[in-house]
Amino acid sequence: MVEHPDGHIYGWRGLVKYTRINPYIRKKKIAPDAAGRGCAGAMNALLAIEPELEKRFSKWILQIVASSDLGEIKKPNQRIWSWFIDELRKLGYEIRNEWPFSTRTLGFSAVARHVKKVLASNPRKAAYLAGGQALASKLLGGDGVDRPVRRVFQRVEMDAHHLNGIFCILVPSPLEGHVPVIVRRLWVIVILEVFTRVVLGYHLSLRSEINKQDVLLAIRSALSKWQRKKLNMGELRYMDEAALPSGHHDRYLGLCWDEMSVDGAMAGKCQDVRNALENIVGAKLIEPSNGWSARRLKDDRPFIESFFNALGQRSLNRMSNSTGSRPSDKQGRDPIKVALKSQFQLEYLEELLDVLIANYHAIEQKNLTYRTPLQYLDQCVARENSPAIRRADPKLVDGILAVRKMCEVKGGYLVGRRPFVNFFGAVYSGEILEARHDLVGKKIWITNHLVSDARVVQASTVQGYSLGTLRAAAPWHGLPHSLEIRRAIRTLIQARRLKISAGGDAIAEFIKFSESFPNKKLPAHPTYLEVRRILEAAARHPEQLQQADLHRARARLDEHSASTSFVAGVSNSFTDKLANHGELTVLPRRSSTEDAQGLLPDPALPPLRKAANK
Repeated sequence: MVEHPDGHIYGWRGLVKYTRINPYIRKKKIAPDAAGRGCAGAMNALLAIEPELEKRFSKWILQIVASSDLGEIKKPNQRIWSWFIDELRKLGYEIRNEWPFSTRTLGFSAVARHVKKVLASNPRKAAYLAGGQALASKLLGGDGVDRPVRRVFQRVEMDAHHLNGIFCILVPSPLEGHVPVIVRRLWVIVILEVFTRVVLGYHLSLRSEINKQDVLLAIRSALSKWQRKKLNMGELRYMDEAALPSGHHDRYLGLCWDEMSVDGAMAGKCQDVRNALENIVGAKLIEPSNGWSARRLKDDRPFIESFFNALGQRSLNRMSNSTGSRPSDKQGRDPIKVALKSQFQLEYLEELLDVLIANYHAIEQKNLTYRTPLQYLDQCVARENSPAIRRADPKLVDGILAVRKMCEVKGGYLVGRRPFVNFFGAVYSGEILEARHDLVGKKIWITNHLVSDARVVQASTVQGYSLGTLRAAAPWHGLPHSLEIRRAIRTLIQARRLKISAGGDAIAEFIKFSESFPNKKLPAHPTYLEVRRILEAAARHPEQLQQADLHRARARLDEHSASTSFVAGVSNSFTDKLANHGELTVLPRRSSTEDAQGLLPDPALPPLRKAANK
């Protein structure tokens, strides 16, 4: 019935031959011979005589210094032994010539064995002393036995990865040409299916820290159709079978999963994300407060962490503009200078990332019985006993980022103004609403249904009757933008750092403001990067914009054709390039009067250049 060190009783284990149940206790006085023999059990005997010393000694061995405090860490056995000898000197052991001062090594081996015993009895503190909080947290992770995944699309893992690379963007210069500006390290959010290791979707975030909108965009990517990008970066190519599941076959478009494991970051477990998973995907969110996962513990999401590791080893960590995982990985290189000299642009990163993730699905993996992830997915879905997989409603997927708010109708004949509403700092009105003076003073529903174009919203009464489309008034009537971009620009306006002229375009003014100091050392503003992304998408896919908006956008661009800003000085060569690929039709340049009748807006990016191979 004696307790074993593992916490259980010895039981039948106590009958094993040569098993020592009780520790050795020395009963005779310590008297070593000339060779130093005869000191068995001396350490335990000394600590039994000095219980207070034993407590202080164990406490000092296991002492943990807070991350914000100054203290001694990673104490070697030599330092611990020296502290122990000093304490014994204070107690008079050296004067009385008692053990360990009666030996040649002063009991160093005995102290080292005791330190090892103390650390073994406190594994979590020992792990913290050896490798910090990261190593101590690994002891909290399980082996996955209690959370098995038995079928495809049962569980997915989602996490954000900080890319180990420095990139730049080309900003128009007031003098001539373009000036490269450094972009801070970016994040990529990936959703990976656990059973087959396929990446369902991803999103490249241009923010310094991810938020809920980035997570929702990653979920929408996993439920939407994937298509290959048209590549401009050197010899970068897709493999023959490279694709994401939704691009591999239409049967994988919009497939839902049952559980999604996250690390507990606020962006991944906020209420908006929970609502999207519950109402659109029909999935349960697994996070530290309601599941087995732990905050910032990589071992609880091993599959996606292995994917991130492979992503870095196969590409970004092997490039000269990589920062590496540690400062020593740079090996004397300056990634910032490399990015500026080679002009490795942000647009190249988007292409590189898409190719890497797509090619990942065309590479055989040992843990998938030497099949590619897509082959293994096809095999699992083709099984006769495979359960039916749910599909998300495409309309709900498209509206996953829609913002809905109840606003009061203002104006009316009493004040001599047509009815309008204020929605996120902008005035909106439309043909139907302008005729509904009976709604003045009442509230209606306003929905921002186009994530990248807050210039137009949908309106309806509380009873659900449609009031048509409302358009934003100046200064938010110009170039397409999102509500988040508008919020950031309004912050600059309120801080008196940005001024908008009467009837002007706030987005165009913000772009001019961001490009006014291209030689500054600070990284490009995340809002400016998001504006570039939206304008590029509008240029590459003009059919997504309404025809009336195209007319007005082109007319505004032509009015400012003499400007050197990013909006006004758009490259015609890039437009011609897109036209040659059949993406859009470029009409010949005409006068400003003819242009005002409506031509397609120029693309939003300068020409992409091949990155230097130096």
